Amino acid sequence: MNSGIKLGAMIFLLSAYLFSQAGAESVVIQTNDNVLLQADFQPPSPGKTTFVFLHGLGSNRQEWTGFVKFLTSRGFGSLAYDARGHGDSVLDSAGRRRTYQEFGRPYPGSEWSKMRDDLDKVVNHLTVNLGISRDKVGLFGASLGANISLTYAAENGFTGPLVLLSPGIEYAGYDIRRSITKIKRETPTLVVSSYADGYSYQSCEHIALQLKSRKSFKSIFVSSGHGVQMLDDDLQSQIFDWIKGR
Repeated sequence: MNSGIKLGAMIFLLSAYLFSQAGAESVVIQTNDNVLLQADFQPPSPGKTTFVFLHGLGSNRQEWTGFVKFLTSRGFGSLAYDARGHGDSVLDSAGRRRTYQEFGRPYPGSEWSKMRDDLDKVVNHLTVNLGISRDKVGLFGASLGANISLTYAAENGFTGPLVLLSPGIEYAGYDIRRSITKIKRETPTLVVSSYADGYSYQSCEHIALQLKSRKSFKSIFVSSGHGVQMLDDDLQSQIFDWIKGR
């Protein structure tokens, strides 16, 4: 009996996962140094924004599955990818394996620092190869992914919606103090953190001090959680309402 229950639960979870991926196209994006980034792309309804989703340290693109389903069911597009050395993005074009545990300390030119250029490659692939207009691209980052997204936006004049879950002053060499003031004034920017997440909370307060005078900026604070762990039904709805207002 217990075995039957366990088997049923496994079938249910597998079915739920496959359903959540329905309509997604598998995409492979080759970086400047030939790492093969694995991604899932779901096209938007006409006129809707497509968001690029970048996960946190030690995670993978599957952490976004629930929220991607929430947005795509409302017509928004998505491209969620595994950062280099994470998830399925651990091989280069020659078959050599690279994992984030082997990256060592961050420094200019390190594997960590290349993640910003990887995001640039992903956005270019989205616009050049997948036909998404650059003015219809948004960025969603969690934890380390938030810092990388903010840095990319600052250094590339990005003006699409920028949603940052649990950014920190510094993660893996990405010090956002160098980037905050470079964000274009017209870039809609939402930062989300929890009161229980001391480091990220203080970091978001620092961001708010820099950007609070901008009409394009908003911050949301919840009770607990870090990154996608904060995404309950209420927060998802708040983020969606903010996106609609853009």
